[in-house]
Amino acid sequence: MDNKINFGRVIKDIVVRQNTTVKEESERIGYTLAGLNKIFDKEDVSTSVLKKVCSAYNLKMDYFLKYNNYNSNENQTIFNDSGSVYSRTGSVKTSSIETESLKKEIEALNRENELLKELVQVYKNK
Repeated sequence: MDNKINFGRVIKDIVVRQNTTVKEESERIGYTLAGLNKIFDKEDVSTSVLKKVCSAYNLKMDYFLKYNNYNSNENQTIFNDSGSVYSRTGSVKTSSIETESLKKEIEALNRENELLKELVQVYKNK
């Protein structure tokens, strides 16, 4: 399997997940619509492009590293931050360390949520 990252496709995935138009997102990143569409078609992009994308979406540069096994022959369903679902071609492999870290963060947030619910009940009973 080829471990090369298709940066244009990853950037396109980021842009498509937004609840706006590609034109609006191109302006957000600092490109024209035509310029952003050209980036989508590139496998390799400059670090300045990656920096602009990271800045626009508050991402770290290592965000792109989890896309190192992008296979365009597989279908996958993706859930974005707002809970919306969309399908795309390709697969993304994340590290087990990142997955475990996210699971721990979810558990901590669930505990915090339960404590906040208890606190609300205490205030309601006063």
